[in-house]
Amino acid sequence: MPESEREAFAARLCGYDPSLTDQLRELVEGLANLVADLAATDGGEAWLRHHPARLEAGEESEAA
Repeated sequence: MPESEREAFAARLCGYDPSLTDQLRELVEGLANLVADLAATDGGEAWLRHHPARLEAGEESEAA
């Protein structure tokens, strides 16, 4: 059985939407592109300024 058929069969057995793998891949790629664009815009400086502020505010456990 080809890999694509195995994935679809496993999805049906588990009750998952067969397109879930593709949807998750698209989501992760979209998030990666968003982060890359944000970092490329200012070299990641805004994130570097924001992250320590969140840690100091006690948001460390929520970020993890």
